[in-house]
Amino acid sequence: MKIKDVLSNTPVLAYFDVDKPITVTADASKNGLGAALLQDDKPIAYASRSLSKAEQRYAMIEKETLAIVFAMERFHQYVYDQPVRVETDHKPLVAIQHKPFNNCPARSKDFYCAYKTTIMRSTTKRARIRYFRILCLEQ
Repeated sequence: MKIKDVLSNTPVLAYFDVDKPITVTADASKNGLGAALLQDDKPIAYASRSLSKAEQRYAMIEKETLAIVFAMERFHQYVYDQPVRVETDHKPLVAIQHKPFNNCPARSKDFYCAYKTTIMRSTTKRARIRYFRILCLEQ
């Protein structure tokens, strides 16, 4: 319970500013999805959920895609019709956005039409996770 309190209190969370660029970072594990909405590398909001039994059997690329879709839907009020940088540690997802639009699956087409995303492979995401862990341990 202490970690949750530390991550959701004022020194960690910042207020959303419509004039600043938006970054969404999303990740998937074998049992769950996690996401964070960031501006200036400061968290605005967090989201997470468990995977269903069927979702746990998805391939890793499908789980990572599901994590991004989950994040964009959860943060819809912040990201709709705004340019958004999406960070992932899954390199194949970065290549998918460069495919011709008519070769994308139908669900992907709906996603790309609804949101103005640029998917980037993040090497700093691990550093952010370490930062949050250190912050929790100091409190």
